[in-house]
Amino acid sequence: MATFDNDSKSKAVELKNKGNQLFGTGKFAESEAVYTEAIALDPSEGALYSNRAAARLKMGNPQDALADAEACIKIAPAFMKGYHRKALALSAMGDETGT
Repeated sequence: MATFDNDSKSKAVELKNKGNQLFGTGKFAESEAVYTEAIALDPSEGALYSNRAAARLKMGNPQDALADAEACIKIAPAFMKGYHRKALALSAMGDETGT
């Protein structure tokens, strides 16, 4: 797995915070774009995928949200929000059982 320097990780944290602010004000497409930038800088941070999944769910894109939730779970299996986002995405696609 590639390693990322502290500057990249710091910038990713800044972008995550910016994305969170945008998300909180209902700017879901903008927050999705910012989370995508952050992921490019630090793809090892599961919360970024979870946050982008939340934005994608709000935008009515459960398929991509599911992919992000699954990436989050793979990277950070102890991060419970990944499982929650996966359940929400599956539910939005009409799969209440996770099959």
